[in-house]
Amino acid sequence: YRQEQIKSLNNGHTIQHEGEPGSFVYVNGHRFALEQFHVHTPSEHTVDGKQFAMELHFVHKSETGQVAVVAVLVEAVADGGLEMPPYTLPNIEGEMISYSGRRNPSDFLPKSREYFYYEGSFTTPPCTEGIKWVVMKQSLQVSPEIIARFQAILHSNNRPVQALNDRSIKQSQE
Repeated sequence: YRQEQIKSLNNGHTIQHEGEPGSFVYVNGHRFALEQFHVHTPSEHTVDGKQFAMELHFVHKSETGQVAVVAVLVEAVADGGLEMPPYTLPNIEGEMISYSGRRNPSDFLPKSREYFYYEGSFTTPPCTEGIKWVVMKQSLQVSPEIIARFQAILHSNNRPVQALNDRSIKQSQE
């Protein structure tokens, strides 16, 4: 952890947190640097037909411009789960809020590192193809108050679940 200036932006579609240099993910042997993460309510992915209250997207880019998104499904748990720092979310389009704090993106990942993997598209227009998706199998549990704070601002900002078409989904083995 390090003390840093954290910036949250309401871009009219989601609340986006800018990534600080130094966070990476490796996908198929290639390194992708974290650029930003943002929130969708409800989730854009399902597991066995179950939709979740929220979904986090950690958007990474490689040196060659390829994009990999790590998706974390989020569910409300009344007692326990991740707590959110007490800062104000930007609730007006174009508003950016900065605050000092400590953040480690891995805090927003579930304990299990098992995942689903497929190649698909961005979920916002123009829905560019060729995106490497890593969807964590285990959900992140947060307090209902956290989800309510985001839903009050974002309402429903998810893309409806899409058909698989001819995409194949692979799974990690732990």
